Amino acid sequence: MKNTLVWIPSVVLLVLAGFGLVSWTQTPVSSLVNWIVGIAIFSWLLAITIVPWNVYFQAKEVLVDATLSTEQGISVNAEQQQYAVMIAQRSLWVALLLHLLSAVALYLLALWQVSAIGYFGSIAALLLTVLRPTVRTYQFLARRLAMIQSGFKYPREDVLELRGRVMGLEGRVQEMSQRLDLNNSTSWICVQQRQWEALRQDLTRLASSQEEFKAINRSEHASLSREAQQAIAQLSEDSQFLNQARELIRFIKSA
Repeated sequence: MKNTLVWIPSVVLLVLAGFGLVSWTQTPVSSLVNWIVGIAIFSWLLAITIVPWNVYFQAKEVLVDATLSTEQGISVNAEQQQYAVMIAQRSLWVALLLHLLSAVALYLLALWQVSAIGYFGSIAALLLTVLRPTVRTYQFLARRLAMIQSGFKYPREDVLELRGRVMGLEGRVQEMSQRLDLNNSTSWICVQQRQWEALRQDLTRLASSQEEFKAINRSEHASLSREAQQAIAQLSEDSQFLNQARELIRFIKSA
């Protein structure tokens, strides 16, 4: 689209120049037929200058990129490259044929006195056959020089290596995203969450069991304490009984 905007003003200038020339030669252009023919010629020239030439130069750029990739040791699909060659050849012949046929048809249009604008349209068709490739060739050379300059600043090998690293990082990020995907039940984070939940439940059960054991321990300690107190009380009573028996025996002996 950017390239099209560059050369469209050239077509407009040619049409304006033709209109000025027609006015200068006092050729009648005010009739409705002449205006319709002029608009039709302009639209047709615009179409044949845009479509086939854009396809041709785009195919040539693809072939240049394929050549550069081959020189750098990058594998290129041979079938696709051959397809680009075929498209470039056919689109070139189609563009040239359309310009030639358009020039002849417009000349005959003027020769048969349908509209005198046909002469100027025929000339414009021939001029655009040279002008369009010239402008596009200049743009292509400017692009190639920019690519060469970019290659000096950023070598293709470094760019490929950097692209490989970026692709590797993207793969790792995607892998981490899959592992941390909460919506995937088989992801690492979901498995960890289930394990954490099971561990939390185990800890809750252990805490509950510990509290139960503490309560049982307190109860048993209290029971042991009561039994010890009862035993001590029993020992005290037995000691008193023994003392009384000893006093009784001593009393009997002394009597």
